[in-house]
Amino acid sequence: MDSVLSLKYFPHHGPGHWTNAGLLRAQDLVDKMRGQWDYLDAPQLLKHMLGLRSEQPEAVVQLIYVWYDTGFDDAKAHREEVERFSDSIAGDVVHFSAIS
Repeated sequence: MDSVLSLKYFPHHGPGHWTNAGLLRAQDLVDKMRGQWDYLDAPQLLKHMLGLRSEQPEAVVQLIYVWYDTGFDDAKAHREEVERFSDSIAGDVVHFSAIS
């Protein structure tokens, strides 16, 4: 799976959508992410984060990612991507956690 964000999420000028929503670390991840996620649909998670902030701009919210860890090699790679995603956005105003 090659997960990429649609070009509509990349403004031609000015700050990005996540920056405007106060998600600075997520914006940094968006800016660097093309082609980096084979198992985790990171673009979809980032869109959910943006939507949560758009709907509840002042609320403290948490995005919980639920997945099934089969124990196979692809699950290990998936887990590593989940951890990398979580580390990349740690400290943003939308809290992210993953469970399996």
